[in-house]
Amino acid sequence: MHLLQAPNAVQDWQHVYDVFAEKWHFPGCAGSVDGKHVTIQAPSNSGSYFFNYKSYHSTVLMAAVDAQYSFLAVNIGCNGRVSDDVVFAASGIPGYLERQLWRIVPAVPLSGRVMSLHPVVIEDEAFPLRPNLMKPYARNTENWNVTHRVFNL
Repeated sequence: MHLLQAPNAVQDWQHVYDVFAEKWHFPGCAGSVDGKHVTIQAPSNSGSYFFNYKSYHSTVLMAAVDAQYSFLAVNIGCNGRVSDDVVFAASGIPGYLERQLWRIVPAVPLSGRVMSLHPVVIEDEAFPLRPNLMKPYARNTENWNVTHRVFNL
């Protein structure tokens, strides 16, 4: 894993929160995580090891970014046949976030509320829901209402 200008102090993470709240109206957000398949020519004798669900050979770039799309942490090199949640778990990014973010940053008070919000990192529906990782509601749900749509927006 490579860390690129990642915050390492409370005030740096506070800046990340402030930008997410201002730009994306998401208070308490500390980043966004996703994977991207990078097309490769499969190494000889690798068989289907790098062949992904999109029907081409790839390696996966997994990254955590801030509200301005600047990289916080990057991992590249996992074979393309592996799902995003498995790549994420093996990438070192969850451990980095746990060590650097969730241990040094206090809960963020919500404006006009009594409760505080612990920092979360947002992800897409390919990832599992975890205590500090927030994912959208599934897209093909019949029971969607306005609240679900607004949350996903």
